[in-house]
Amino acid sequence: MQLTSQQIENIILDTGVVYVDYGEVTERVLAPTRGGNSFVVEQDVKIIERDGALGKEKGLRRVTREDAMLTVRVMDMSIANLNMILRGSTATATKITSTKTGTIADTEYLTNITWLGTDMEGKNKIITLYSAMSDNGLSADFTDKDEAVVEIQFAGHRDPSDTTAALYDIEEVSTAATNLTALAVSEGTLEPTFAGGTYSYGVEVLTGVTSLTVTPTGASADWIKVNGTIVASGVASGAIALSIGVNIITVRVHEDAKQDIEYKIYVTRVDA
Repeated sequence: MQLTSQQIENIILDTGVVYVDYGEVTERVLAPTRGGNSFVVEQDVKIIERDGALGKEKGLRRVTREDAMLTVRVMDMSIANLNMILRGSTATATKITSTKTGTIADTEYLTNITWLGTDMEGKNKIITLYSAMSDNGLSADFTDKDEAVVEIQFAGHRDPSDTTAALYDIEEVSTAATNLTALAVSEGTLEPTFAGGTYSYGVEVLTGVTSLTVTPTGASADWIKVNGTIVASGVASGAIALSIGVNIITVRVHEDAKQDIEYKIYVTRVDA
Protein backbone atom coordinates (compact mmCIF):
# COMPACT_ATOMS: atom_id res chain seq x y z
CA MET A 1 0.00 0.00 0.00
CA GLN A 2 1.38 3.41 -0.96
CA LEU A 3 1.25 6.19 1.64
CA THR A 4 -0.21 9.52 0.59
CA SER A 5 1.64 12.78 1.35
CA GLN A 6 -1.17 13.66 3.78
CA GLN A 7 -0.65 10.41 5.71
CA ILE A 8 3.10 10.98 5.89
CA GLU A 9 2.59 14.52 7.24
CA ASN A 10 0.48 13.15 10.10
CA ILE A 11 3.08 10.67 11.38
CA ILE A 12 3.99 11.52 14.98
CA LEU A 13 7.74 11.80 15.42
CA ASP A 14 8.37 10.94 19.08
CA THR A 15 6.92 10.32 22.55
CA GLY A 16 6.00 13.97 22.98
CA VAL A 17 6.12 16.11 26.12
CA VAL A 18 3.69 15.94 29.05
CA TYR A 19 2.63 19.18 30.74
CA VAL A 20 0.79 19.88 33.99
CA ASP A 21 -1.81 22.68 33.59
CA TYR A 22 -0.87 23.39 29.96
CA GLY A 23 -1.85 26.90 28.88
CA GLU A 24 -2.29 28.10 32.46
CA VAL A 25 0.06 30.39 34.37
CA THR A 26 0.92 27.36 36.55
CA GLU A 27 2.05 25.35 33.51
CA ARG A 28 5.14 23.14 33.90
CA VAL A 29 6.70 20.16 32.18
CA LEU A 30 5.80 17.08 34.23
CA ALA A 31 9.11 15.19 34.04
CA PRO A 32 11.53 13.38 31.72
CA THR A 33 9.88 10.16 30.52
CA ARG A 34 11.12 6.72 29.54
CA GLY A 35 9.23 3.89 27.92
CA GLY A 36 6.69 6.02 26.09
CA ASN A 37 3.25 7.36 26.93
CA SER A 38 -0.21 6.05 26.10
CA PHE A 39 -3.70 7.55 25.76
CA VAL A 40 -6.88 5.47 26.07
CA VAL A 41 -10.55 6.38 25.76
CA GLU A 42 -12.95 3.71 26.98
CA GLN A 43 -16.62 3.85 26.02
CA ASP A 44 -19.59 1.81 27.19
CA VAL A 45 -22.14 1.57 24.39
CA LYS A 46 -25.71 0.44 24.98
CA ILE A 47 -27.28 -1.40 22.07
CA ILE A 48 -31.06 -1.10 21.98
CA GLU A 49 -32.61 -4.29 20.67
CA ARG A 50 -36.02 -4.66 19.05
CA ASP A 51 -38.07 -7.61 17.98
CA GLY A 52 -37.48 -8.62 14.39
CA ALA A 53 -34.07 -6.96 14.05
CA LEU A 54 -31.64 -8.89 11.86
CA GLY A 55 -28.63 -7.60 13.81
CA LYS A 56 -27.15 -4.36 15.06
CA GLU A 57 -29.06 -1.41 13.65
CA LYS A 58 -28.00 2.18 12.96
CA GLY A 59 -29.54 4.71 15.31
CA LEU A 60 -30.15 2.26 18.16
CA ARG A 61 -26.85 2.74 19.96
CA ARG A 62 -25.87 5.27 22.59
CA VAL A 63 -22.76 5.99 24.65
CA THR A 64 -23.63 5.55 28.32
CA ARG A 65 -20.17 6.10 29.80
CA GLU A 66 -16.83 7.44 28.65
CA ASP A 67 -13.49 7.48 30.50
CA ALA A 68 -10.17 8.88 29.29
CA MET A 69 -6.70 8.03 30.66
CA LEU A 70 -3.18 9.22 29.90
CA THR A 71 -0.40 6.94 31.18
CA VAL A 72 3.13 8.30 31.46
CA ARG A 73 6.36 6.78 32.74
CA VAL A 74 8.44 9.41 34.48
CA MET A 75 11.98 9.52 35.88
CA ASP A 76 11.49 12.49 38.21
CA MET A 77 10.78 11.29 41.76
CA SER A 78 10.55 14.75 43.30
CA ILE A 79 8.42 15.22 46.40
CA ALA A 80 6.12 17.47 44.34
CA ASN A 81 5.50 14.74 41.75
CA LEU A 82 5.10 11.99 44.35
CA ASN A 83 2.58 14.11 46.24
CA MET A 84 0.67 14.63 42.99
CA ILE A 85 0.49 10.85 42.57
CA LEU A 86 -0.49 10.11 46.19
CA ARG A 87 -3.60 12.23 46.49
CA GLY A 88 -4.76 13.02 50.00
CA SER A 89 -1.28 12.51 51.44
CA THR A 90 0.37 14.90 53.87
CA ALA A 91 3.44 16.46 52.29
CA THR A 92 6.17 18.93 53.12
CA ALA A 93 9.02 20.07 50.89
CA THR A 94 11.02 16.98 51.87
CA LYS A 95 8.58 14.37 53.21
CA ILE A 96 5.31 12.57 52.41
CA THR A 97 3.45 10.90 55.29
CA SER A 98 0.98 8.11 54.46
CA THR A 99 -2.32 8.67 52.69
CA LYS A 100 -5.55 9.72 54.31
CA THR A 101 -8.83 8.05 53.51
CA GLY A 102 -11.94 9.97 52.64
CA THR A 103 -12.99 12.56 50.10
CA ILE A 104 -10.30 14.19 47.97
CA ALA A 105 -10.58 17.98 47.87
CA ASP A 106 -11.42 19.71 44.59
CA THR A 107 -8.18 21.68 44.89
CA GLU A 108 -6.17 18.47 44.45
CA TYR A 109 -7.41 17.94 40.88
CA LEU A 110 -5.12 19.32 38.20
CA THR A 111 -6.68 21.84 35.84
CA ASN A 112 -5.41 19.58 33.06
CA ILE A 113 -2.73 17.11 32.10
CA THR A 114 -1.63 17.50 28.48
CA TRP A 115 0.42 15.50 26.00
CA LEU A 116 1.96 17.50 23.15
CA GLY A 117 3.58 15.81 20.18
CA THR A 118 4.86 16.94 16.79
CA ASP A 119 4.10 15.48 13.37
CA MET A 120 6.25 15.33 10.22
CA GLU A 121 4.91 18.68 9.01
CA GLY A 122 5.80 20.40 12.29
CA LYS A 123 2.22 20.76 13.55
CA ASN A 124 1.47 20.04 17.19
CA LYS A 125 -0.98 17.32 18.14
CA ILE A 126 -2.35 18.04 21.62
CA ILE A 127 -4.29 15.69 23.92
CA THR A 128 -5.71 17.34 27.03
CA LEU A 129 -7.44 15.68 29.99
CA TYR A 130 -9.44 18.05 32.19
CA SER A 131 -9.78 17.88 35.99
CA ALA A 132 -7.05 15.26 35.88
CA MET A 133 -5.81 13.10 38.73
CA SER A 134 -3.57 10.09 39.19
CA ASP A 135 -5.75 7.00 39.57
CA ASN A 136 -3.37 4.10 40.10
CA GLY A 137 -1.41 4.91 43.26
CA LEU A 138 2.37 4.57 43.28
CA SER A 139 4.42 1.83 41.67
CA ALA A 140 8.18 2.35 41.33
CA ASP A 141 10.74 -0.18 40.12
CA PHE A 142 14.32 0.11 41.33
CA THR A 143 16.81 -1.80 39.20
CA ASP A 144 20.55 -2.17 39.72
CA LYS A 145 22.53 0.13 37.42
CA ASP A 146 19.39 1.63 35.88
CA GLU A 147 17.23 4.67 36.53
CA ALA A 148 14.00 4.35 38.50
CA VAL A 149 10.81 4.84 36.50
CA VAL A 150 7.39 5.62 37.99
CA GLU A 151 4.25 4.88 35.98
CA ILE A 152 1.42 7.35 36.48
CA GLN A 153 -2.07 6.86 35.08
CA PHE A 154 -3.98 10.13 34.91
CA ALA A 155 -7.74 10.10 34.40
CA GLY A 156 -9.93 12.98 33.31
CA HIS A 157 -12.95 13.77 35.49
CA ARG A 158 -16.30 15.33 34.73
CA ASP A 159 -17.66 18.21 36.76
CA PRO A 160 -21.07 17.12 38.11
CA SER A 161 -22.12 20.78 38.28
CA ASP A 162 -21.39 21.34 34.57
CA THR A 163 -22.53 18.53 32.28
CA THR A 164 -21.29 20.40 29.19
CA ALA A 165 -17.66 20.55 30.34
CA ALA A 166 -15.27 18.49 28.22
CA LEU A 167 -13.59 15.37 29.59
CA TYR A 168 -10.80 15.59 27.01
CA ASP A 169 -9.78 17.38 23.81
CA ILE A 170 -7.70 16.13 20.90
CA GLU A 171 -6.62 18.98 18.67
CA GLU A 172 -4.13 20.01 16.03
CA VAL A 173 -2.39 23.37 16.30
CA SER A 174 -0.54 24.62 13.24
CA THR A 175 -0.53 28.39 13.81
CA ALA A 176 2.24 29.73 16.01
CA ALA A 177 1.79 32.46 18.59
CA THR A 178 2.49 36.03 17.48
CA ASN A 179 6.16 37.01 17.64
CA LEU A 180 7.37 39.46 20.25
CA THR A 181 7.64 43.06 19.11
CA ALA A 182 10.59 43.82 21.38
CA LEU A 183 13.08 42.01 23.58
CA ALA A 184 15.68 43.80 25.72
CA VAL A 185 18.30 42.92 28.31
CA SER A 186 19.51 45.23 31.07
CA GLU A 187 23.18 44.37 30.51
CA GLY A 188 25.09 43.90 27.27
CA THR A 189 23.65 43.96 23.74
CA LEU A 190 21.63 41.37 21.87
CA GLU A 191 23.44 39.86 18.89
CA PRO A 192 21.97 39.93 16.31
CA THR A 193 19.74 42.97 16.73
CA PHE A 194 16.26 41.88 17.81
CA ALA A 195 13.78 40.82 15.11
CA GLY A 196 10.51 39.09 15.97
CA GLY A 197 11.20 36.11 13.72
CA THR A 198 14.71 35.49 15.09
CA TYR A 199 14.55 33.18 18.09
CA SER A 200 18.18 32.86 19.23
CA TYR A 201 20.48 35.60 20.56
CA GLY A 202 23.85 35.99 22.18
CA VAL A 203 24.90 38.50 24.84
CA GLU A 204 28.35 39.00 26.37
CA VAL A 205 28.81 40.67 29.77
CA LEU A 206 31.85 41.41 31.92
CA THR A 207 32.91 39.31 34.90
CA GLY A 208 31.53 41.85 37.35
CA VAL A 209 27.99 41.52 35.97
CA THR A 210 26.36 38.91 38.23
CA SER A 211 22.76 39.29 37.06
CA LEU A 212 20.51 40.92 34.49
CA THR A 213 16.83 41.38 33.69
CA VAL A 214 14.92 40.65 30.48
CA THR A 215 12.04 42.76 29.16
CA PRO A 216 9.82 41.04 26.56
CA THR A 217 7.04 42.90 24.75
CA GLY A 218 4.17 41.12 23.04
CA ALA A 219 0.71 42.66 23.21
CA SER A 220 -1.00 39.63 21.65
CA ALA A 221 0.37 37.12 24.17
CA ASP A 222 -1.92 35.61 26.80
CA TRP A 223 1.20 35.21 28.88
CA ILE A 224 4.97 35.39 28.60
CA LYS A 225 7.39 33.42 30.77
CA VAL A 226 11.06 34.24 31.33
CA ASN A 227 12.86 31.15 32.66
CA GLY A 228 9.49 29.73 33.66
CA THR A 229 8.23 32.81 35.53
CA ILE A 230 5.34 34.94 34.26
CA VAL A 231 6.39 38.43 33.15
CA ALA A 232 3.96 41.09 31.95
CA SER A 233 4.46 42.45 28.44
CA GLY A 234 6.79 45.44 28.51
CA VAL A 235 7.85 44.80 32.12
CA ALA A 236 11.32 43.69 33.24
CA SER A 237 11.73 40.24 34.72
CA GLY A 238 13.25 39.66 38.13
CA ALA A 239 17.03 39.60 38.35
CA ILE A 240 18.47 36.48 36.72
CA ALA A 241 21.71 35.30 38.31
CA LEU A 242 24.63 34.70 35.94
CA SER A 243 27.39 32.15 36.41
CA ILE A 244 30.80 32.37 34.76
CA GLY A 245 30.46 30.95 31.26
CA VAL A 246 27.30 30.50 29.16
CA ASN A 247 23.87 31.03 30.74
CA ILE A 248 20.72 30.17 28.80
CA ILE A 249 17.60 32.30 29.31
CA THR A 250 14.31 31.17 27.72
CA VAL A 251 11.42 33.47 26.85
CA ARG A 252 8.23 31.56 26.07
CA VAL A 253 5.22 33.19 24.42
CA HIS A 254 1.74 31.66 24.72
CA GLU A 255 -1.48 32.49 22.91
CA ASP A 256 -4.57 30.37 23.47
CA ALA A 257 -5.27 27.83 20.68
CA LYS A 258 -1.87 28.48 19.07
CA GLN A 259 1.52 26.82 19.18
CA ASP A 260 3.87 28.37 21.75
CA ILE A 261 7.08 29.99 20.52
CA GLU A 262 10.32 30.27 22.44
CA TYR A 263 13.21 32.71 22.29
CA LYS A 264 16.61 31.80 23.74
CA ILE A 265 19.25 34.22 24.96
CA TYR A 266 22.76 32.81 25.47
CA VAL A 267 24.45 35.10 27.98
CA THR A 268 28.21 34.65 28.29
CA ARG A 269 29.75 36.03 31.47
CA VAL A 270 33.44 36.19 30.65
CA ASP A 271 36.04 34.83 33.05
CA ALA A 272 38.48 37.45 34.39
